[in-house]
Formats: sequence, structure tokens, C-alpha cells
Amino acid sequence: MEQTEFKLRLPDLELAEANVVASALKEIMEEAADDVSVVRQKDDPRTMDMGATLAIILSAPAIIEVVKGIAAYFLARPDLKSSVEFETEHGRFSFRNISPGDAREIAEMLLKK
Repeated sequence: MEQTEFKLRLPDLELAEANVVASALKEIMEEAADDVSVVRQKDDPRTMDMGATLAIILSAPAIIEVVKGIAAYFLARPDLKSSVEFETEHGRFSFRNISPGDAREIAEMLLKK
């Protein structure tokens, strides 16, 4: 089965809060589908954090469930004001105030070749 790779960043959050959110999103994504691999990465090797960037590898069928999980996380936390930046080999795009209604559009953008 073809794999899709992308990175997820939270550019509007302070590093400490971004790490907390990244940890929660990692857990959500791993629970959303069996065939997903999520690795935390550091943007700055000089920091002591675990890394607030998530590198994700998953199958195409798992994308919609993973994106729905991400959207549900932000919907449940309206006080969390951050855009979510997605990076694929074809470029970057971001969503602000992500919601479950955005899941299909995000999945389509992640699958673009």
C-alpha cells in the first residue's frame, strides 16, 4: 500500500505549549489508525525539548481518520489559537481554526502528487 509522508508544525505556539500539543496529537494519530508512524522532531537541536514537529508516515486510507482526530483535538480546545502547518514534498499549507469540516480538504491536499 502506498505511503504518504508529511510534517505537522504548530508555528503560533510557544515551544513549551507546542511540545504539549505535539505529544497529545502524536497519541491521537497513533490511536486513529494502525498503520501510522509518528516521530517527534526538533526544529532546533540546541533546545532541550522533545521536539514539537511531528513527522508522519501513513497509508492513504488512514489519512482521513488521522486528520479528523487532529481537527477534533482543536475543536475541543477553542482557547488554543494556533494555525496547523502541514508540509509535504510538494509544499506547505496551513489551516487556522481547524475543524472536522476541514478534514476532507486537508486529506486531499496531503494526497496531491
